[in-house]
Amino acid sequence: MNEISLTSSMRANLSSLRMISEQMGKTQERLSTGLKVNSAIDNASSYYQARSLVNRAADLEALLDSMGQGIQTINAAMEGLESGAAFLEQMTATATQVQETDLVELPKSWFEEQAALQGGVVVSNAEELKAAVLENKDPPKLIVVYGKIDINLDDAGFNRSISLKDRQKLVGTEYFADINKNALFRNADNRRLSELNVASAVSGRDGIIIKNVSATVSDLTVNGNVSGGIFNVHANKDVVCFHNVDARLTKSDNSLASCLFTYAAEVKMTGIMNFSLNGGGDQRVFFINESALEIDANVNFLTQNGKHFWIQGSAGQLTISSNSKITAPRSLNFNGLTSASNISAGAKIGLTEPQSFYKLLQDISAVKNYYFTAQGMASDPTKFASVEGWETERNHAEIKILTEASSMSMAGYNTLLAQYDDLLNDAGYNGINLLKKSKLKVRFNERGDAKFDVYGGDMSSAALGLQKAEWQDSKDAAKALAEIAGALNTIRSFQSELGNNYQVIQTRQNFTDSLIDVLETGADNLTLADMNEESANYLALQTRQQLAVNSLSLAAQSAQSILSLF
Repeated sequence: MNEISLTSSMRANLSSLRMISEQMGKTQERLSTGLKVNSAIDNASSYYQARSLVNRAADLEALLDSMGQGIQTINAAMEGLESGAAFLEQMTATATQVQETDLVELPKSWFEEQAALQGGVVVSNAEELKAAVLENKDPPKLIVVYGKIDINLDDAGFNRSISLKDRQKLVGTEYFADINKNALFRNADNRRLSELNVASAVSGRDGIIIKNVSATVSDLTVNGNVSGGIFNVHANKDVVCFHNVDARLTKSDNSLASCLFTYAAEVKMTGIMNFSLNGGGDQRVFFINESALEIDANVNFLTQNGKHFWIQGSAGQLTISSNSKITAPRSLNFNGLTSASNISAGAKIGLTEPQSFYKLLQDISAVKNYYFTAQGMASDPTKFASVEGWETERNHAEIKILTEASSMSMAGYNTLLAQYDDLLNDAGYNGINLLKKSKLKVRFNERGDAKFDVYGGDMSSAALGLQKAEWQDSKDAAKALAEIAGALNTIRSFQSELGNNYQVIQTRQNFTDSLIDVLETGADNLTLADMNEESANYLALQTRQQLAVNSLSLAAQSAQSILSLF
């Protein structure tokens, strides 16, 4: 069958309708999508360029989120520092309140109550002390010297040395320092309030005897104007303990007079021990005869007439711990000790007058029975640098002892300190805590060559030098205030550093946000359709389509006119 033939005008109209239909399809697509470039077919150059811009904007969008998280991490640290500083300011108020606490002198009745809890008595004069010493039926376990007591050992009805009984303690009021902080234990001249002065004209009489028993002497100053020794420890059953004791021997008619004489005894010293010999003769500070003396303390010797000091014994065993320090003005002599004697590494033995140091070494090396095992003692003088003698626990000239209320404040201070550390531990964000030395890494571009590192710091109380409150006086509180001031300065400095880092990241965040807008706008310019233009085009195409249909109809009518011939 032959193809149907159309007139040229009909073919032209049909072709026009086809083109109009295609254009209307494209216009409808643009109107429905809003894009003039929907695929590479529409415009390959614009399509791929726009796609590149959109992809970069998406990458930057992800980095923008990372920057925002970085800013939040810094915000968490800043909040932690702000709240932590508030805790420190509370601690400042607490320490200031404690520092301003006035001295309080506790009455004798308070110490009597405390002593009674330990089966003891408080003595404030010679008669009370004699009664406590002479009590044999039910001797007190604790004898507390309250104030200054002068006792003549030669008094009628007494006529003996002070003799301690088994397990008995002879102490000063400082013995209760850890029980209550509001006692005035020393005078402005740094002398203890508890002071025992013993005197005797009897030749060879000792001040205090501890014989065949164990006993303790603690937190007490004993001045002995006797011809024997201040302390005589003789064949005790158990260890005799001396803790924070000052002993001054002011008279001696016996060439073997000493602050401490022991025979077949075991003696232990702790704390700070001060000994002074101001008489004549061949005095010996310690005479340890067939005894064991263990020193875990700072032992200081003082003299006013330049006499040498001796630690001497017959088959005596001397042990000095690594934490101990022994000082004397010009000379120390160790003699007659057993091979079991030992000076631990780290112990310090020195003279307060440096020019006499080599005399000390000569004295040590000249002793034939010298068996100490301290390495390098004679060959390395640097191990025994000159140190101050007659060391005291504290300078009490301007001291303010803590009251019970202050002790409660101190507990509050420690609570705030603990809360400060707990708060810092919770100041992290998304696993990063800039207050615990964590490191924050922030990227600024999709290539990774623009980045910023925020280094955290250790803001813990230990790193800032904040110590737990264990204050004894106003100076301790003042030290705490200085520690807090230093900690606050460190915190503020770190806050400033974090603030600078915050500004850097925020500036880059704002820039990135603006750059994303630029990229997306550029992509839109390449691909977005002008809706007004496309709408007008669509309307024009509809008109053209109608005209083409009418033209086609006219062309068909021309063909139909042939029918009139039949």
